[in-house]
Amino acid sequence: MTRLILFGAAGRMGKEVEAAAEKAGDIEIVARVDVSGADGCFPSLDQVRETADVIVDFSHHAATRVLTDYAVQKKIPLLIATTGQTDEELGMIRAASDAIPVFFAANYSLGIAALIRCAKWKSTITANSTPRAAPPSRSPAPSLRCAREKRRSPSAAADR
Repeated sequence: MTRLILFGAAGRMGKEVEAAAEKAGDIEIVARVDVSGADGCFPSLDQVRETADVIVDFSHHAATRVLTDYAVQKKIPLLIATTGQTDEELGMIRAASDAIPVFFAANYSLGIAALIRCAKWKSTITANSTPRAAPPSRSPAPSLRCAREKRRSPSAAADR
């Protein structure tokens, strides 16, 4: 059984992970952490005493330092699924990956997963299609505005 600490457990994606873990049957959430302390979550990683095989993070990028420091100190692999990291926070993630396994992907939401799936599907269609030549370019017709301005200009009236 895989034992995990769920960081960001009170959020929408945290709840989805929890539901998926329950369905899987071979994943045990040993600690639920959320800074809000809502839904019986620990408000801080410092309060977690359980050991885990992995930390799954669906929180906020501002928690990067606390999260990476804790994971490195406890030598627990880390899966980070938050967005908006600053360059400094990305550096923290890279530094943590020198000490522990880190899997970092900025967005695991259903919408992004569907978008990625559609993009892959479209790429297989276009990869198997015959390319067509672009139609010959035509010089654009003058705009209606340009034609009106020509009629109104004094030089155009003198030419008539």
